[in-house]
Amino acid sequence: VVSENNKIELRRRLRAMAAAMGAADSDTLGDGLLLLIEGAYISGQLFGLGGPAAAVARNADLLIEASLKK
Repeated sequence: VVSENNKIELRRRLRAMAAAMGAADSDTLGDGLLLLIEGAYISGQLFGLGGPAAAVARNADLLIEASLKK
């Protein structure tokens, strides 16, 4: 199924990017970013442009920063 394969590939890529950034737990960071993306799709449909999806980039930044702290 195409959509399932796309999600699996996106997860793999996010985990790889997290590892390349030097995250201590790259799998957790990658999965967290995937959850943010998926949540943004859903909340965007429910709440529109002014809803929680508007803050997805800021939340991704916070998650990345927290994952890279030594």
